[in-house]
Amino acid sequence: MGIASISSKIAFACTGVVSRRLTPPSLPTKTAMGRFSHEAVAVDPKTGYIYETEDRGDSCFYRFVPAVGLANAPGQLAKGGTLYALVIKDKPTLNTSNNSNIGGAEGLIPIGQPLPVEWVQIEDVDPVQDTVRKEAQSKGAAIFYRGEGAWYDNNLIYFISTQGGPPAVDSTYGNGQVWIYNPREETITLFVEASPSGELLDEPDNITVAPFGDLFLCEDGGGEQFVVGVNQKGELYQFARNAIVRPDRNGEPDNSEFAGACFSPDGDTLFVNTQGVGITYCIWGPWPRQYRKFR
Repeated sequence: MGIASISSKIAFACTGVVSRRLTPPSLPTKTAMGRFSHEAVAVDPKTGYIYETEDRGDSCFYRFVPAVGLANAPGQLAKGGTLYALVIKDKPTLNTSNNSNIGGAEGLIPIGQPLPVEWVQIEDVDPVQDTVRKEAQSKGAAIFYRGEGAWYDNNLIYFISTQGGPPAVDSTYGNGQVWIYNPREETITLFVEASPSGELLDEPDNITVAPFGDLFLCEDGGGEQFVVGVNQKGELYQFARNAIVRPDRNGEPDNSEFAGACFSPDGDTLFVNTQGVGITYCIWGPWPRQYRKFR
């Protein structure tokens, strides 16, 4: 079972096989998971908690606790649950961008420093207007600049702030951040912050974790687009480039974003898409198998 979101800002639960005749309105809507600008979810299989990002300049990071506990069977999420937003302890409504142009402050949050967190409950999960994040922030929820990709791996939740970070050389926004939430320790850590030059990382969007533990980030920035890896030391490397040219555009570079990166269940194949011409790529290893731990 998967989770999807649509333009109505409602999350849907989708079984592994859906009939082509099944129209979206007939799927059980999950207003309990919040009506807001959903981007991605990551599910903790040990608790059944669902972590949600929000693609807004003043977005929050959410946790949905299903009423049935481990919601691992079709239809169980329809029984509802409780929505929470993340608060950084003793720092109410903290703007995490490290960017004074968008409400933060340069260098305010150091890379690699775990920050203790807590959660506040959202009461109005299905507002008429797009105000879930406003309620969250009125209760102290932290602000992330454009929450996008999210992934669970090795007891941790990774998520992206696409335009967080110090101002880029060509923009008032940042070139992106990667955050790690640790459910067991109830901490959040800024793990990656792109440099203003954007030379090695330019507005990451989707994220996945490789079998050998590195992060793979799909860029959605300007110019050439890359799948960017993050190794054990937190160093960035460009793993793949969108080199497609467009015959329909007189041979111009495609330069569209990478999206949907994920590995096959056996860990041997990386699947990733480029949006412009709609191509899915399969990249084979062999890949090393050791896991690093972000602590």
